[in-house]
Amino acid sequence: MKSLKTLIILAVVAFCASIAKAENVINWVNPEDFSDVSDSDFPRERDRVRILKNLEKYFTRNLDAKFKGDYSIEVSFTDVDLAGDFEPWRFPSFNDVRIVKRIYPARLKFDYKVTDSTGNVVDEGSEKLSDLYQTLPYTFRNDQYPYVKDLFKKWVSRYHIPNLPKNQ
Repeated sequence: MKSLKTLIILAVVAFCASIAKAENVINWVNPEDFSDVSDSDFPRERDRVRILKNLEKYFTRNLDAKFKGDYSIEVSFTDVDLAGDFEPWRFPSFNDVRIVKRIYPARLKFDYKVTDSTGNVVDEGSEKLSDLYQTLPYTFRNDQYPYVKDLFKKWVSRYHIPNLPKNQ
């Protein structure tokens, strides 16, 4: 009976600790004005929501792998520009086909804020990411928006919290 009480207490403590951990947050600031997920490119709200949910899931997974334990990050996207563009003048039936070329690179603009477990801001800034060479042919992968996702993943992998040893 004593071991059951101990087990319950440990479970409650573990649950409370998981609640106390700050979460990584993705915000979309005025997505209807984004370069590529705007009303003009995707006039139906459900299309824009589908794209942003797909990106948010991927971005959050990357942030959760990097920022765990004592640190969390809030990222507020101010613009998303998917790789490629529509070129309906090529073929009338291609008005919904995205053509990926170097002149249409993926771009991301966002602000970020990193906080420690006590809520103190340890770093913040703004980023404008773009990579002209990223649009070189990809090997086949069953994934949507790979150029934008890889752009963000590279930034996350290179980001280092100031004043921490490089191995943390």
